[in-house]
Order: sequence, then structure tokens, then C-alpha cells
Amino acid sequence: LLRKTLCKADYTKMELGKLHGRIARNEELIASYFEENMKLKQELFSLQERLLRHEEQGEQLLKVVEQLRRIVEEQPSPAGKEDEVTVINQIKDILAEVRQLQGDIRKPASDPGYFNRKDDKSDYVLIRREADQVGSVRTGVVKGICVPTAGGGTAVVLKRVELVSP
Repeated sequence: LLRKTLCKADYTKMELGKLHGRIARNEELIASYFEENMKLKQELFSLQERLLRHEEQGEQLLKVVEQLRRIVEEQPSPAGKEDEVTVINQIKDILAEVRQLQGDIRKPASDPGYFNRKDDKSDYVLIRREADQVGSVRTGVVKGICVPTAGGGTAVVLKRVELVSP
């Protein structure tokens, strides 16, 4: 019985030692977490202060910009209508350039027709090239017969139309 009690006491002492070790580790963890928490709180506080300063500066800048805008709007320009006309003319010039560039892309690049000497002197072949909006070039061949007109010229009566390239 004594031996059993001594074994139980030794076991309890060993368990108590383990628990004291756990308590010490937990206290160290709590201390490190507490320090980390304090650092994070300080960082959060400094970030909040910086944010407030930036917001105040932003509001001040907005006020200054608004005041400058009011001053500019209230002051009549010395040239008056001339400035507006100049700006409008510049806008028109830019739009004309853009339209011209777009027109160059979409404009059909057609060649003049020519007589096809191989077939017959009365046959007339017209080659027509077009560029679509994407920039693809299409070539079409139009054949016709030359017919004399009353005024001394020639007119072309179209026979058929062939599409050479897609």
C-alpha cells in the first residue's frame, strides 16, 4: 500500500512538473503576444494619424482648387470671344484631320479602266479596288462592251461582274 501511494505521489509530482512547464511556456507566449499587440496598436495609431493628416490636406487642396476655379470663371478673358473661336477652330481642325485619316482608310482605291487588247477591241475591263473599315482590300473586275454615243464618245454596257479577291 505504501508503495502504491509513493508511486501515485511520484506520478502526481511528474504531472505537476509538466503542468508547471506548460504554464511557463504559456506565460512566455502571452508575453510575446502582448508585445506584438502593443506594437500593432502603436502602428495602427500612427497610421490613423497619418490618414487624418492626409485627409485634411486633401480637403485643403480641394478648397484651393475650388477657389481657383471660381476666380478663373469670374474673370473675363481679355480676348473674350477670340479665345473661344480659336479653341473651336482648333477642335474643328483636329476633327478634320481625324476624318481625313478615316477617309483615307475607307476610300476606295480604284484604278481607271483599260481596254483589254487580248479579248477584243470593243471589250472594256474596269478593275475596282475597295478598302473596307478593317483595311481589307477587295478587287472587282467589271467587263463591258464599248458602244459609240451620238456625241462622238463611247459608253460602256456592262456584261458581267467578277470578284477576283475576297
